[in-house]
Amino acid sequence: MNRKFLAVLLTTVAVLQSKAVFGQLSRIISRFEERLPRVDERLEPEIVTEGVVREVLPRSVLTLTPSQTNFIDTHQDEITKLEGNPTLVAANREKEFIALTVDQQKQIFRQYGQFFKTSTPSQDFSRTSSNARMSIDVMQENGVRVCPVSTEMRAITLALTSDSELVQVVQLPDLQYQQLVFEEQCLNTNCHGVLNSRCVAVPRFVRACVIDLSTNKITMTDIQVECCACHVSFPWQ
Repeated sequence: MNRKFLAVLLTTVAVLQSKAVFGQLSRIISRFEERLPRVDERLEPEIVTEGVVREVLPRSVLTLTPSQTNFIDTHQDEITKLEGNPTLVAANREKEFIALTVDQQKQIFRQYGQFFKTSTPSQDFSRTSSNARMSIDVMQENGVRVCPVSTEMRAITLALTSDSELVQVVQLPDLQYQQLVFEEQCLNTNCHGVLNSRCVAVPRFVRACVIDLSTNKITMTDIQVECCACHVSFPWQ
């Protein structure tokens, strides 16, 4: 048998083997894909809260009752006033426009349970938040922070979104679950060891479950939470 014929024979065998393997892989992949749910049938990821695994359900749109919607409509002037004044919102963090029914609270907890904790608020940790995106959380060589802060975990009910729209942060009192936010307050006016600077309150953004007071829907959005940052003034500013 000459070498040329042998080479052709080996190549032919290799091709046939490759086709056979490819065919087997294709059949395996097809059977696997048949078991997958269709795109419009896929469910939300499983939610685990406080060690309890709840039923996996499709996320539906939750809305307010007609009486709750009417209450918001009659208080639009107050809502507009708050939206234009972040200081006023901060002073009314615990104000509540809508009292949710027990059934509404249960529906919210089934869909947005990952946002809620049973922790006790108002704990002062006296440290700088590592989550504050805009904070300068660095130390000098002697261990002194640039902007020392007091921190607090709070269960708030009113907040502004990243678009400065007023929302009510959902709390579930009947289920004894809360949404807690981590807030900072500057303890010093000047940044330690930084020239031409001062410690100022700035917003950071936290994802929360809220009542949208403009659409009357219960949804997720980013809300503004106060944190402390070192603002440096440059000569050319």
